[in-house]
Amino acid sequence: MVVYVDILICINLIVNYFLILATCRFCQRKPLRLRLFLASFLGAIYALVLFARGLPPWVLLASKLIISAAMVRIAFRYISPKQYIKEYLVFFTVNFIFAGLMLALWLVITPKGMLFNNGIVYFNISAVMLIGFTAIAYGATEIFTRLYKKQGADTTMYYVTIELGQKQILLTGFFDTGNTLKDVYTGYPVVVCDFEAIHPILPSSMVDIFSTPIEQTDHLERLISTHTGNKFKLIPYTAVGFSGILPAFIPDRMILQSGNLSYQVENVYVAVSRQKLCKGDYDLLLNSEMMPLEQSYKNKTDKLNGWLRC
Repeated sequence: MVVYVDILICINLIVNYFLILATCRFCQRKPLRLRLFLASFLGAIYALVLFARGLPPWVLLASKLIISAAMVRIAFRYISPKQYIKEYLVFFTVNFIFAGLMLALWLVITPKGMLFNNGIVYFNISAVMLIGFTAIAYGATEIFTRLYKKQGADTTMYYVTIELGQKQILLTGFFDTGNTLKDVYTGYPVVVCDFEAIHPILPSSMVDIFSTPIEQTDHLERLISTHTGNKFKLIPYTAVGFSGILPAFIPDRMILQSGNLSYQVENVYVAVSRQKLCKGDYDLLLNSEMMPLEQSYKNKTDKLNGWLRC
């Protein structure tokens, strides 16, 4: 079979674009089209390995791992090692599933004009069909993006980027409509965060503050007044049957992201708890006042509809 390099690159460019787009959906990352294109183009160039003969399996696997790592690094803005590893594993899994499907198609049906070698797929199609396939792929991308964006507005789970000083970290946050905790002096909403999740970005002097038992209130106040200034303070809270105090700080920046929704939160305190939140399913308990307007409106509408049905 005659293999045309331009068709090979175009087909794999489109395939890689969809694979990375699927990774964005699974990881709930907002896709940037320029990054997606550059990463897809790198994968399309790698598709030239189709012409290689007699490569050992370990060479193919190693090259695929390296190219996948580079594509993920290009496609997504780097946030943390944990997040990068997650994106890499998801992308590699999506690739593995696609390669398995193409191999099954090749072995079972062997369509005319199809070639599958070294994990690369090629279809011998005309320029008109390639343009049509590209248009269909673009339309499917737009439909998939709109549907996912609509579904993403219903979720209460968010990725939360917190910056403090020169450090930043990506955490998982949950919107709890019952969390209305505020700082009584400034009126700023307060989110509650797990200490183990947030401590990598804390200055060394602050780790002592947040690792000090809450019972030692005088010691905490002394540490805060000595090392921090106005950015750190103690937040009193009351829950069912008990009350207490949590040390808290104002981050330099906080960004919430879910699907295609992304926005920055200002004037908020992050209170640090020594207790795990919900068995570690998420890292932050977000405040109901931070909820996006469209989500807040939807919740109120759902409640109203529920009352009307009753």
